[in-house]
Amino acid sequence: MRGCTRAGKSVLSRLLAADGSFAYLEMDAYKRQKYGSAWMCNPNVDFPAMGKLAKTYLRDGKRVIVEESFVEKAHVAAVVRWAGFELDDVRVAYAWIELSFEEAVLRKPDSKFPIERLRAEYARYSTRWEAPDELIIHTAGLSESAAVTRIREHLNQYSSFN
Repeated sequence: MRGCTRAGKSVLSRLLAADGSFAYLEMDAYKRQKYGSAWMCNPNVDFPAMGKLAKTYLRDGKRVIVEESFVEKAHVAAVVRWAGFELDDVRVAYAWIELSFEEAVLRKPDSKFPIERLRAEYARYSTRWEAPDELIIHTAGLSESAAVTRIREHLNQYSSFN
């Protein structure tokens, strides 16, 4: 699960995992536990570690949601490959959860997240790596249940998710 800051990645991931059909791995939670802040990250260590963690769930027969902004292909590749797959493997599905910068500012107006940092994050999205067969969902004005339904419909296209 990839996408824009404040677009709803965490909420949608939790809703998808709520029935136990997925293990949910949130990169921000991992970073907060490791560094005390979700703003810190060592991509060369942390993304492979998340892939290895995903692999433990996969070995136990669980489907896994890994959630992070994941703008750069190398970061996605580190997680996917350490989980035991290639980027174009049909057992790997991608969803990009999108929201405009203006909508993101309005979504959490009292956030402690600096507006300059948010603007910089959004500037990166225009050059993001586009995953194969990636579902793109714009969440402004879309209910959480409608977004989850779209994700489930997308996953149903893959025999590995049925």
